[in-house]
Amino acid sequence: MLNNKADVLFLIMGTNPFPNIISVITRLKKGGEVFCICTEETCKKPYERFKKLIENKDITKKINKVEVKDKYYRKSVAKIANKKLEEFFKENNEINLLELNYNGGTKVMSSTAYNVIKNFDYKKYNLNIDVNLTYIDPERECIYCEYKEKSNGNYKHISKPLSELNPCCDLSVLDIVSTYLDLNMIRKGKIKDKPVNRELSNALGNLFVDIKSKDKYKEVMSFKKSIHISEKYKHDIENFKIELDKAFNNSTLIKNCKDFNYEGINSLGFDNDEKMLEYFYKTEWFEEYILNILIELKEEKVIEDALANIAKKEKEDEEKDEFEVDLVAYKKYKLYAISVTTQRKLKDIKKKLYEIKQRSKHLAGDEAGVCIISLCWDDGKELEKEYKNIWDDFTPKNTLILGAQDFPDLKSKLEEWIIGGGKSGE
Repeated sequence: MLNNKADVLFLIMGTNPFPNIISVITRLKKGGEVFCICTEETCKKPYERFKKLIENKDITKKINKVEVKDKYYRKSVAKIANKKLEEFFKENNEINLLELNYNGGTKVMSSTAYNVIKNFDYKKYNLNIDVNLTYIDPERECIYCEYKEKSNGNYKHISKPLSELNPCCDLSVLDIVSTYLDLNMIRKGKIKDKPVNRELSNALGNLFVDIKSKDKYKEVMSFKKSIHISEKYKHDIENFKIELDKAFNNSTLIKNCKDFNYEGINSLGFDNDEKMLEYFYKTEWFEEYILNILIELKEEKVIEDALANIAKKEKEDEEKDEFEVDLVAYKKYKLYAISVTTQRKLKDIKKKLYEIKQRSKHLAGDEAGVCIISLCWDDGKELEKEYKNIWDDFTPKNTLILGAQDFPDLKSKLEEWIIGGGKSGE
């Protein structure tokens, strides 16, 4: 059952290894043996990255792959799985628990492996061992298990919340990302686990917290426009500083900030002018404002880890990003991808919503939580409608859509979304 850990663990390696990672760190005995059933596609980078992570975590060095080359997966998986079991049991009878996690791969591969492991003739090798057939559902944060009773060989069903499983090690956001992206191709210098300018980002973000009317919203957006001038002055830093200083000095909003005193351009706390230019050009203050909230949630044990600005670079042109996620949070055993945008037009935010949905799949498959936070005044109903139109016209359980009117309760809504297992905000 789920109280014991497996001596031998069979996995079906998919392009999304996240359930496989969860299975190994929660279900495998330290030093146990892992067999990954792979296709020609997954036996390369997905398997190699997965193997490297498990070895680096010092869980086990006994990691093997079984490659299915034939396109007729049902026949191939059945043949290979049976052969591997026979070979293994001829060499080793000191097994108490064998387990198959049938997440990953195609449905044909999963169902075939399931039938082989469940119906294998264990008595042929005088084996009276426990056998578990497990499926991990990260969306519901639950593991389902069929286990064989030694007394009569019948199978029973149980389930358990993932949070109740005992992991053999901790996972970080980068651990999980490393199985999807080559860490050598991630712009590590850009990744942030803490804000560059906490006071400034909080001051700018909190301007939206105090909005009580659309007129006040327009005032705040007008100030936002006055400081987002980096594009205009990106080749003229001196005039950029003059205009930025003027915008801060002329703002009654800034003067009324309780925890922020503006005392000239040099009081903003940047090491050099180029960093300040980039900060406003890429609207990093907004990203850092949300990162501040995630750091608070981490300190309060709501999440295990959070990082900002995970970006992949091209080999030929390191300045051009192929892949970027603004913020990623991790709560065992679920990943949450968050996109922030200062856009306020629905047509622009819809594009961002589509992008973060696709990128979240690269990080943790369909089960990843997806959130977009914009400065749009509308309540997000149109965006939810768009989301349903693109993805099968059902309620977007894993998706949270927030706009300017949500800022007074931003932290509580993010916390509710995360704790609630990915429920959409109402």
